[in-house]
Amino acid sequence: MSQNDGEYVLTNVDSSEAISWTEKDMRDALPVIPPDIDPDTQGLFEDTSTAGDAGPTYIDPELPGDTAPPEAIARRVSDASRNHLPSRAVGAFFYRDKNGQNLRGTAFACVKRNLVMTAAHNVNSGGARGTPGEEYKDFVFVPNFGLDNYDFFRPFKVGLRSNWRNYADYRYDYAFFVFRDTGNTIPIGFAFQRPYPQTWEAYGHPTQAPFDPYGLYAAQGRELRTLPAGVVAMDNNDMNGGSSGGPWVLSENGTYYANGLNSHHIVGKPRFMHSPYFRNRVHDDLQATLPYA
Repeated sequence: MSQNDGEYVLTNVDSSEAISWTEKDMRDALPVIPPDIDPDTQGLFEDTSTAGDAGPTYIDPELPGDTAPPEAIARRVSDASRNHLPSRAVGAFFYRDKNGQNLRGTAFACVKRNLVMTAAHNVNSGGARGTPGEEYKDFVFVPNFGLDNYDFFRPFKVGLRSNWRNYADYRYDYAFFVFRDTGNTIPIGFAFQRPYPQTWEAYGHPTQAPFDPYGLYAAQGRELRTLPAGVVAMDNNDMNGGSSGGPWVLSENGTYYANGLNSHHIVGKPRFMHSPYFRNRVHDDLQATLPYA
């Protein structure tokens, strides 16, 4: 793990009413492809990952009194089930590049309903050798995308690590947004420094065949301990473009917790999805953002 985690930077984003997204804009938005990375084969399959400090550690979500009870969710989440956790925390995430191209990924409410987490590559393209990547704009979160009653919400603040913005380091492929409102969204909690092994249920809005671009999907997989420290992988998660930023969910005593997110694939292994390891540093960045939510 790098001795230098870089700097976590919170910045304001344009949340003005002038930011407009039509149904056609959303329908035509290009899915953000979970990036493929070329592995350093020897380093990739050497089991050097660590669980970090003592765990498991949780932050419980702030839940209203009328929270729907949890229920089992199939690969395609039914419309009725989307009124229940954990899918009620998840939504489509739209934004634009510098040329005005409409793009989309996935995001989810975490700990507080107005704190939303996604992949950093939905915020910034990722830099190289210290040169910052392209900053995206016109962000909107759509919690019920694909249902009859969806609406969209604009954030006013975003935080991500300089190690993603300047170096595209996948250990830092996460970002937090702060909103003034997210409608009827209900958050899931946050689990970090979890010991091995793990099994998750991942959620996302994949848009490419064989998936329905208006659907929400879930994939259950187990942890693969084949990566360097700072990154974890799960099998049986073949979600593709549009799913980037969707949560990896754990359930403990009836409460759901995010413990990873859809980040990237390895070349030639489309069924293996990877995530930054949710360690203390991710928790610290969440805590730095919470006061604004």
